[in-house]
Amino acid sequence: MKVVLDTSVIAKALMKPRRSLPQNVLERELKTHEKARLVVKLCDSHDVSIPLAGLVEVASVLRRNGHSKVVHTVIESLSVSYGIVQEELIFETALDVASRTGASGFDTYFIALALLKDALLITDDLKMFKHSTDIGIKSVLLRDTTIEDLQELLKP
Repeated sequence: MKVVLDTSVIAKALMKPRRSLPQNVLERELKTHEKARLVVKLCDSHDVSIPLAGLVEVASVLRRNGHSKVVHTVIESLSVSYGIVQEELIFETALDVASRTGASGFDTYFIALALLKDALLITDDLKMFKHSTDIGIKSVLLRDTTIEDLQELLKP
């Protein structure tokens, strides 16, 4: 299966949520962290891609959350583990996605890549999920998906 992983999934797999979150949000985010880690593990047996811009976004998220020392290691690991798609290969489609959906700049690259590869898009970004499903992309919103459904969906 072809899969596009959004930065929200990668970041939530790498970092536990802050304990300072309101209790109900913390509980949801801890479950989402567990699901994100499972998705990353299950994706080992699939053709996973992320746009080059995704590396920039991951680096930024890690830095903002106090993990600047691991940025280069994580980026190197992602570059080895996943297919990194160069911007020029998806730019025109991303531009079309932007004009059709109004999605944010980074989001358009993930949506465009899923569209071009006819891939499943896995995200925990509600806006990205809505924009992608609006244009017919098979998408999963991590927080609303059970562990059992993820295991079934991503079984080898």
